[in-house]
Amino acid sequence: MGISKEQIIQTSIAILNKSGLENLTMRTLAKELDIKAASLYWHIKNKQDLLDLLAEEICRPITIEDSSGDTEKALFSFSQMYREALLKVRNAVQVLMESTPHTPHRLELIQHGLRLIQAWGVSDANCLAAMNMFNNYVLAFADDEARFSRWGVEETKAAVRHMGMEFRDFDEQFRYGISVLLAGFRAVQ
Repeated sequence: MGISKEQIIQTSIAILNKSGLENLTMRTLAKELDIKAASLYWHIKNKQDLLDLLAEEICRPITIEDSSGDTEKALFSFSQMYREALLKVRNAVQVLMESTPHTPHRLELIQHGLRLIQAWGVSDANCLAAMNMFNNYVLAFADDEARFSRWGVEETKAAVRHMGMEFRDFDEQFRYGISVLLAGFRAVQ
């Protein structure tokens, strides 16, 4: 029986969700697909190619909405879709960090993000830096959120209280962080 790239991608995501990135090897993937590891190389060049394909798949649910109206609303929506996509797959942040953003949908998303940042008023000279800050914030927040979610909400609340602070839900914290970034971009032209 032949396998497809789609089967490889979906099986890889299942392995990620079950066992994490450290257990996603070509050998493990081949075993799950019930093929020999060498057969995988007919479909993907190497582990880096696999990570690039996975990153593209992780980002697939992120859509590009019309942003001709309210740029702030579009930036919040874009960042929320990005966060949600990252939270659906275990170790998604690490997959994106270890992959190269050169696949079609990821490039389209980067270009859309840059257009939104420009529409927010960031100069062309600072647009790439602002987009990197925006991207890094979403990645870091989603990574922390996933870790704390695995830890447990009550344990997280207890740890925050132990530090003398009150826990705010993740949505509220995320929106606050995006607001701070946008205010900063607007303040520093």
